[in-house]
Amino acid sequence: MEEQHNDQAERAVLCSLILEPDRLAEVSDVIGVEEFYSSVHQNIFKAIKSLYSKGTKVDLVTVSEELTSMGKIKEVTASYLAHVAMEEVSASHIMEHANIIKEKKLRREVSNLTASVTEQLEKGQEDVEAVMKATVSGFSKLLRRKVKQDGHIKGILSEVLLDWERVAKEGWGIPAGIPGIDKLIKGYRRGHYWVVVAYTSMGKTSFATMLVEKLISSAPKTCIVFFSAEMTYKEIVSKVIAQSCGEDMYTLAENYESEQVITTFERLAETNLFAFDDCITTEDMSLRLNMLRMRGYHPEVVFVDYIQNLKGQGDNYTKLTNITGDLQRIAIDHDLTVVALSQTPDDSAKGEGLVIKTKGSGDIAATAGFVMRLKRDKELELQAPENNPHTAIVDVLKNRYGQLGSFDLYFDTNTGLFSTDNRIRKPKLDSQKVAAIQEQQNIY
Repeated sequence: MEEQHNDQAERAVLCSLILEPDRLAEVSDVIGVEEFYSSVHQNIFKAIKSLYSKGTKVDLVTVSEELTSMGKIKEVTASYLAHVAMEEVSASHIMEHANIIKEKKLRREVSNLTASVTEQLEKGQEDVEAVMKATVSGFSKLLRRKVKQDGHIKGILSEVLLDWERVAKEGWGIPAGIPGIDKLIKGYRRGHYWVVVAYTSMGKTSFATMLVEKLISSAPKTCIVFFSAEMTYKEIVSKVIAQSCGEDMYTLAENYESEQVITTFERLAETNLFAFDDCITTEDMSLRLNMLRMRGYHPEVVFVDYIQNLKGQGDNYTKLTNITGDLQRIAIDHDLTVVALSQTPDDSAKGEGLVIKTKGSGDIAATAGFVMRLKRDKELELQAPENNPHTAIVDVLKNRYGQLGSFDLYFDTNTGLFSTDNRIRKPKLDSQKVAAIQEQQNIY
């Protein structure tokens, strides 16, 4: 069986750092203290990091003194420290040795995880489904884990510079394909948590599927995940198809063999869009994202429809507060954008101004970094049904990353679709019949 640690590589890295301590920042991007198998080597590495952070010269004498002040010199011994410092290595190979250490640590953790799973199954003390979830979560964390910075500005500056280099080449984020959004927040960005608020039946789901379709059009290779706690996964995909075709789903279903429908099916089949209706807790969502990552996909934008329908512990206020905090952590931990839909309470149906109200818990908007409020004048739509499409307004009420503002969209009552232009679409079915069906099924 292959050894799950490499003492020679560990000694080589420590010796190289004593020779060239300025390589510490580079090494720390790959390995940390825990990556060293030997506790003796862990203590030497800690001593080197401590000296470097204080700006003290790193050599055999100072490392020995630092270990003494740490109370670890007896464990390490001066003779062993001298042995490490005199290793015949070239500091130019330090990153190769660091990667060997990282690989060995990963092998140990995989071995420990599989051994733990086997032990739990043999003892029969845990529910099989719970063991499976814990296993998937554990392996996924290993896949996406990276060594955390120690908080010193030197390491943070390096990360910021890398981010800015990527921005210069690729832009700030994945283009939303909607000018108003791209202008105010520069697209979907890693670690961002957005909330879309609207009164019931304003079209939150239709708005979200428009965001999906625009995202697919502007960045077709983006991995998008849509979690629905309100509709089936087939209904969500049907709405995306309708949005792509610019027609209501009833007309499309009746003409499913048309060239337009076939072409749209072929185009969407080539995308990385996933839709789920069985993830009704944030734990379920995180697990599903982990499973997708293990299958080789890298989710970048996640939609959640909608917060108030998710399940959680405690009274309604506590539940929703915890859920929105969990969604923010999903955005950060999974390095993606979460776009969650939320209802507003009845007394804010016609609310104006900058006050943000969300049904059940004010923490929903307080936690988000970007909040959009969707508004339609439904009375005007009823008074002038022939004036399609009608103007809808999106107010950006909170933006930690840029300015506030608003922009117009358009809503077609004949199709139940939003668009960024005001082109009139002629309904293929009787408008009153379509409106009656939509009202009955509350699809927008």
